[in-house]
Amino acid sequence: METKRYVFACLGGLLGGLIASLPWLVLYTMGGLIVSALAFLIAPGVNYGYRKLKGRVNRKLPTIIIAISIAVLLLIDLLILPAYFSRTLNISTIFNLILTKSYWQLMVRELVISTVFAVAGIFKVVNDIKYEVGINY
Repeated sequence: METKRYVFACLGGLLGGLIASLPWLVLYTMGGLIVSALAFLIAPGVNYGYRKLKGRVNRKLPTIIIAISIAVLLLIDLLILPAYFSRTLNISTIFNLILTKSYWQLMVRELVISTVFAVAGIFKVVNDIKYEVGINY
């Protein structure tokens, strides 16, 4: 029963992280703006989704928040954004684009910057949880 509760709460955290990353995705895809600073919102979204589906708040929660936040970040940077670009471009353009050095420089730069901001958000949420649980005073 307890495992089922953790699974549902983790799925809620994953969904919360994806929903919290929507402003970043909308500005990136629709607005043409690369605003990686909005990756800061992923960890609070994961925390909110986890708690909304009644996940336990204990010493395991910081590890769960870190793992799900990194999974959401990698999902967005390595699957969703390239899938969006492949949808907007035709097949021959995609192969030409993928073979260029500038495409990989842009994707790696985006991944590094969004990781820095996501880690900042994770750090803030994990510290708040540690104070709440009583690990830090």
